[in-house]
Amino acid sequence: MESALFNTDFDIQYLLKNHESLILSFDSENRYSDINEIITLYKIKKAFDFNVLVPEWDDDKYNSLKEISKKFCRPIGIFFSTINCDALITYVSNIDITNQSAFWELFSDLKLYKKISALEMENVLQLPQVDIVSILLQKDIVITYNDVIASYFIKKITLAELLISQYYSEYSNKRTLYFPSALSLEEREKLVVAYIKSDAPNVNYLHLISYSQSVNEMPISDKTKILAKRRYEELMQEISKRGVSIAYGVQVGFKDFEDDELFQEEIINKRLIFTINSKWITENLDYPTLLNNFIYQFKLVDDDLQSNAISVKSKLGVFEAHLGLKGNKDYLIGTAFNIERMRIESCMAAYNDILMNNGVQIEGLFEWFFKSYLKAEFGIENYHYSPSSSNSNYSEKIRNIVAEIDGVLKQFRMIVDDGIIDRELFEISSGHIFFDSVASMLENKYAYSISDDLNKEMQYLFSNQSLLTSVKDKSKRYHSFFELLLNDKVCLSDFHPFQLNIINWLISRGTIKEDKNGIITLNCARTLLLSRLYNKEVICCYYWPELMPVINRLVEVGEMVIESSLFTKAETNYLNYMLNKAEFSNGLDLRNKYAHGTNTIDESTQKADYLMLLSIMALIIIKINEEFCLNDNK
Repeated sequence: MESALFNTDFDIQYLLKNHESLILSFDSENRYSDINEIITLYKIKKAFDFNVLVPEWDDDKYNSLKEISKKFCRPIGIFFSTINCDALITYVSNIDITNQSAFWELFSDLKLYKKISALEMENVLQLPQVDIVSILLQKDIVITYNDVIASYFIKKITLAELLISQYYSEYSNKRTLYFPSALSLEEREKLVVAYIKSDAPNVNYLHLISYSQSVNEMPISDKTKILAKRRYEELMQEISKRGVSIAYGVQVGFKDFEDDELFQEEIINKRLIFTINSKWITENLDYPTLLNNFIYQFKLVDDDLQSNAISVKSKLGVFEAHLGLKGNKDYLIGTAFNIERMRIESCMAAYNDILMNNGVQIEGLFEWFFKSYLKAEFGIENYHYSPSSSNSNYSEKIRNIVAEIDGVLKQFRMIVDDGIIDRELFEISSGHIFFDSVASMLENKYAYSISDDLNKEMQYLFSNQSLLTSVKDKSKRYHSFFELLLNDKVCLSDFHPFQLNIINWLISRGTIKEDKNGIITLNCARTLLLSRLYNKEVICCYYWPELMPVINRLVEVGEMVIESSLFTKAETNYLNYMLNKAEFSNGLDLRNKYAHGTNTIDESTQKADYLMLLSIMALIIIKINEEFCLNDNK
């Protein structure tokens, strides 16, 4: 059952509870004359149709009030049968904004559009109270008044935001708006251009237009995109001059440490200070150590050799996750992701400089890994990597390394499929590599949650937005429920009544339990698993054998799935974001830009792109080496 009137069960419960007296006082013989009262009766009737129970009502009371609501249809029908052209203007002028959707839903269901002319609807649309979104939710109304609504759009530039939201934003997935077919594709884009050029366009919409991939229902040309981009940059400059901004940054530097500490990391005034032990590098210039520095000194990956550069939902702040306009194919980017990217880029720049000063090229390390190391350690023949020339400019180096990324992954895929690299077969292969198509040599490598209930458990345990971060008689609020249980001894009686349903649910799930003294404690194995899934969205089965009984049970009941691939899903998404636009509209598209010559000519930007591509190749080497090591130890 569909309706635009209610977003959640809570909306239904709130409406019914707040209008209990109206239901009880209903008189079927009453000739209702207030449009808002009639619409409220309709909303109550629709709410009962969803059969959502109200916590404060027992079953008898709920069913009794529902029976009364079944009598609402007659007065609603009588009221709307009296609506004519003259009355329509009056009623629409007096409808509460919260009742607009319900009114136009009734208008459509009762087919009032058959007795209201196009001219009269044109007059209705001129009313300041009219909510065009509520009308666009009703397909039959839009079809009937096709030309009138199209004309209304052309005259009202700000309605371009509705077109952009529907076809390009994440929010459009929540509801379907119907636009008049009389508003041609050319007119839709003209409306967007007029919006961009208007006095006060919303910068969020400008940004979304500037990078989104065009769709058939609402095409946006490259000229329109660049127009939006320039307008966005212009307005953002104005905002930065007069407004308050939240600053953060990264500073990477060198220092000779007295001991073997590889790096130091601290945050000062919202700035990440990352200090590298340069003495360690200059005193350990052997290639194995220099490659291992990507893992242990520059922290490109975590202890499970999974990328630290990825974006995961748990790292998004509450405002980043829920506010702002996001494209429906956006890669989610937040402050944590941006800081990590700046850190990695700065580390790669610093490492590149210090190695160059010591006669070592980073791409020379890559060549040694594929040509010499893999052959010496694992007997792999014919693995080829061709480094960029030291005399090449950055754009030439980038074109070379993006080709080598494809090449080394295709060669790895040959090893997985056939056990060897067939150079002749490799040389006749064409086409880009798809990162999710690169299989693993290992079986049952990565485990993922596919359960809404597991995801709820993670939110309750680890999110700072959980309702369980504090208890009744203690003023201290912890960052998460997990942190509360680690630091305090709490019992069921310590929690508020509204928290107990969640606590009991977590106990039923086996996430937490009561010990013999009534203290709430964590199920350690399950909590460890959920923590890993919350922070990385995956767990590598080869590093956590002690968790496999828990994982296997969850797989058996359909709450987890185990798959095998070179990259995790999050790593695949990150690589797609960086290198192409196959998955994400806001992708950086580094591979295709430089391959097709549409890249920037700004040298500093090219250098930054090259450094990030070096970090990606380093990640690929870490993942490939992990495969050979784990496979060798089976």
